[in-house]
Amino acid sequence: MTTEELPFELCIRRVGNGFILKTKEIDYECDVVVTHENVFEMDHTKTEESLGELKAGLAMLWYVIEYFGLRKSKHDKYRMSADIEGLEE
Repeated sequence: MTTEELPFELCIRRVGNGFILKTKEIDYECDVVVTHENVFEMDHTKTEESLGELKAGLAMLWYVIEYFGLRKSKHDKYRMSADIEGLEE
């Protein structure tokens, strides 16, 4: 059984400084539940606090996109993307 076939749980919680994303997967071969927790924190070095919040949210969204294998090659005709509009760096 591959990881893609395993039942899973994904929980996103908003906290004061960003987001916490928790995943739980059942590994039938080892008969255990594996829990992973990822923290996506705001970057407080920027002058605009809302930009730090957007960047934390974007990082969290990209994690979810990659978790489900939805990120495709730039050469694919169709692919999913997440971005912050108006951001110039």
